[in-house]
Amino acid sequence: MPKGRFTALDLRRVVRDMQSKVVGFRIANIYDINGRTYLFKLAQPGAIDQDKLFIVVESGVRLHTTRFSRDRREVPSVFTMKLRKAIKTKRLESLRQLGYDRLIDMKFGAAENEVHLIVEFYAAGNIILTDKDYKITALLRSYSLEDGTSVAVNEKYPIDKIAPLPQVSEDSLKASVTAPEAANVAMKELLMKATNLGADVCEHCLVDAAVDPKVKAAKFEHDKIPALVKSIQTMMTFLESNEANPGYIITKPQPPKNEQLAAATPSKEDPVLYESFQPYRLKQTAAAPVVEFSDFDVAVDEYFSKIESQRVEAQRIEQEQAVHKRLGKVKEDQQRRVKDLESQEQKLERQARLIEQNVALVDAAINAINKYLASQISWDKLTELVKQEKKKGDLIASIIHKMKLPQNSITLLLYETLVAEEDLSDEAEQVDIDLTLTAHGNATEYYAKRKKAAEKRQKTEESAKMAMKSAERKALSTLKEVKTKATIQKLRKPYWFEKFNWFISSDGYIVVSGRDMQQNELLYKRYLHKGDVYIHADIHGASTVIVKNPMGGEIPPRTLSEAGTFSICYSKAWKSKIVTSAWWVHDDQVSKTAPSGEFLTTGSFMIRGKKNFLPPSTLVMGLGILFRLADESIPGYVPGENEEANDSDDEGQETQQQQQSDEQKASPQEQSSSSSSSSSAAPEAAPTPASESTEANVSAPVAETPAESVTSSENTAESESGESDESDEESDEEDSILPVPSGDYQIDLTKDHSAASTSSEPQSQSADSQTAASPSQAGNQADRKKKLSKKEREQLKRQKQGLPPVEKKPQQQQNQPKQQQQPQQPKGPAPQKAPRGKRSKLKKIQQKYGDQDEEERKAMMELLKSSGTKQKEAAAAAEVKQAKTAEQTAEEMKRKLAQKKEAEAKRVARLKEEEELRNALREEKLDELSDADRARIQETTAKNLGVNLAALTSNPKPEDVVMFAIPVCAPYEALQNFKYRVKITPGTLKKGKAAQLAVSVFMKQQEASPQEKELIKAIPDGEFTGVLIPNVKLSTPGLASILQQKSKGKGKSEDVEITE
Repeated sequence: MPKGRFTALDLRRVVRDMQSKVVGFRIANIYDINGRTYLFKLAQPGAIDQDKLFIVVESGVRLHTTRFSRDRREVPSVFTMKLRKAIKTKRLESLRQLGYDRLIDMKFGAAENEVHLIVEFYAAGNIILTDKDYKITALLRSYSLEDGTSVAVNEKYPIDKIAPLPQVSEDSLKASVTAPEAANVAMKELLMKATNLGADVCEHCLVDAAVDPKVKAAKFEHDKIPALVKSIQTMMTFLESNEANPGYIITKPQPPKNEQLAAATPSKEDPVLYESFQPYRLKQTAAAPVVEFSDFDVAVDEYFSKIESQRVEAQRIEQEQAVHKRLGKVKEDQQRRVKDLESQEQKLERQARLIEQNVALVDAAINAINKYLASQISWDKLTELVKQEKKKGDLIASIIHKMKLPQNSITLLLYETLVAEEDLSDEAEQVDIDLTLTAHGNATEYYAKRKKAAEKRQKTEESAKMAMKSAERKALSTLKEVKTKATIQKLRKPYWFEKFNWFISSDGYIVVSGRDMQQNELLYKRYLHKGDVYIHADIHGASTVIVKNPMGGEIPPRTLSEAGTFSICYSKAWKSKIVTSAWWVHDDQVSKTAPSGEFLTTGSFMIRGKKNFLPPSTLVMGLGILFRLADESIPGYVPGENEEANDSDDEGQETQQQQQSDEQKASPQEQSSSSSSSSSAAPEAAPTPASESTEANVSAPVAETPAESVTSSENTAESESGESDESDEESDEEDSILPVPSGDYQIDLTKDHSAASTSSEPQSQSADSQTAASPSQAGNQADRKKKLSKKEREQLKRQKQGLPPVEKKPQQQQNQPKQQQQPQQPKGPAPQKAPRGKRSKLKKIQQKYGDQDEEERKAMMELLKSSGTKQKEAAAAAEVKQAKTAEQTAEEMKRKLAQKKEAEAKRVARLKEEEELRNALREEKLDELSDADRARIQETTAKNLGVNLAALTSNPKPEDVVMFAIPVCAPYEALQNFKYRVKITPGTLKKGKAAQLAVSVFMKQQEASPQEKELIKAIPDGEFTGVLIPNVKLSTPGLASILQQKSKGKGKSEDVEITE
């Protein structure tokens, strides 16, 4: 039978192993697995990677750390709540064994806050909570000792009655052996009483001294006492030592199974079974096969975890068998009912047919009985008369089997055919005949009963089918609960970035963001290094986002765009469904130094310098699955392999990023103005030069945003005043109507005018230069204002101030020329209003040609009326311009392609170098590396923070060995190459429901392998809810069938979009 509980020797060694692991940690929480087993979660605050440790305490059985996850009760018990109240958040100061007894004392806190948790491992076991003076405040069970000492609440624990470590000498052992009462006692029992070392240790010492443990003390050879005492002292030395020793698990081979049973139920069990665990190689088990572990604590964890998993698996199989048994009983019961109704129906039909075949005899019997009853003969005499007639051989009397006169009926023995008299009893059928009916009437009655029986059978069959479906549905749901019940699973060590919101970009960069303002502060102080990029959404309440760049170099635009989307989605914009943009800055532009007289709250930072704004992003996220590869499968994967998205999308995105960057470089004051648009109004001040750096403050979701610098406020005020002036000009010109040329013209703007209308800014600049270079126009400023358009005047004004030209505004925002600056027309009668039908046409013409002055309009009309020669010249000029534009575009594309190839070559070289260093580390060939290579390895390891991204893949190969799966919530464009992914948009679906639906989708994928399914199902629900955004809406192919299976008749959820 497998070993089931700790001995004093086991406690001595497991305490020694645990002291170096858990002492100094604080209690994070306490959970109860069952009424006797408790799980202590410990954490070490202040560490870079806050490692979590778990201690399993089972009353009277075991105490050890664990690397496996276990089922916990949803509602903690009263004793668990008392433990949480007493020792939660307290530091574990010491862990010791009391004497050499099976008692463990765990000390939490210090001074006045000191408490003790005593765990007993003898008898039924106990867990006792005491104060610093060992006064009991809570315990699992109360009891009394043999001397009357009570162990209960408000009583002092008898700490003074602890058994010390025994001391054995030759004289004391000889006295114990030669005692008269010990003559018939086995040496093993005698040594246990004399030394209190336990059965296993005593047997080991006897075997080591060449003594049979079962020999009686009277037959013991006294010359072996020195060897026995020496063996005991050797064990004492081992018990008192603090040196690290390995742990051992004694195994035995798996018993053979029946071949047929093994073929019917294939087993995944190990070929060996765990039999026992030992901290020391005992002599009695020296020949048994063992499994060695690094220390005894790890060995005990492995032993009990496997025993528990086997127990859980046995319970699951037993529950499945019980469900199948119940379902089988329901089927048998329904089949029995239907079978009984069928037999009853057949019997009624057969009896009706017998009556029809023997109509004459039945009528004769009915008439004879009715005749005697009409003569008022008594029933007893009538019965005697029938018996007498039977003896005489009367045919009618011989078929009467029983008289049921109280029911006014008789039972006849009818046959299908007339047979000999000696054979009548073999084929007779008893048929009840109603005396008030004729033979045909009785047959009709039987047919009516048969019809009712058939109807009842049909209804029973229908109800049986419904009952079977209901039973099968309940059985399937029960089996599903049994199969999905969590088992003993090995805990994995989480990566450092999993405590934050995170994802890995398409280019292989780690992107992290804070969950609250404390994490925002932690990201800045601990994880923002040189070369990293800080990203923040252009909305109040967004979190800090950092793109880790451990190898330096320029971060690709695609990664910046994905990080910007990530920042926007983890902000108030997600719940409000607001499409906005984000911006990024370098690490040296972020600081916690506030301006004079201001204060930065937790999670708030000061941004100095220029912000690089990203294009607005849509609120589209995704939930995907990453797989951790085993070491032997890592070399086949590198970050970014096979993750090239659509080239056209990347080029378009890169072009958009470049345009935005160019705009920001060309107009720094506009960038400064836009970045401070959400701040409060600032006092009026003089304009600042464009070269000065702007300072902005980024706030966490809870923190208040301090006021921005004066530079940003002044730019904001200036831009707002400019916009107000333009709006006044628009209101002044709102009612003006442009003169429309008379006559019908067909204006073709497909050639010359298309080229002229596509880029208004270069034309404006050329017009400005021509205007400035013309001496005749420079001489008369009033005439120039009359001849120039409004747009040209604005460009000229900005050119004089040394500002860059502005881009062309949308058509609806373009201003019409001021009416007061137009040439004064001679006074005359007011123009008549146009008819109703032409007003809209005139308004469209006004909007289309509103930016043209009189000279431009005349030139356009002359161009339309010109001869073929002028048209050819214009066409040639347009072709030259178009060729020049195409040449510039080709050169730009070549430049971008060269940059892309150069970046790709650098990435491949970097990955190759990392792979060589990784292989050198794996093969432990550090002595063959140079000092520079070793320094580079240390630097790379420090920058990567211990994360090997090559071990994480979204698309494992069939030959790969996968260790576990990790859920990740990232922008959907970063999940394009994920094998398992679903699209997420803002909605009202909760995290838990969304995670269940996503897992159901993953399980239904045809290309999903059994190993990947098992790994996805093994992901705890807490990991899914930890990475998901709240209030979501799922969109994925194949979700309709899953919803129909989950809830029939409930209709499609409004938070699920089905795409087939």
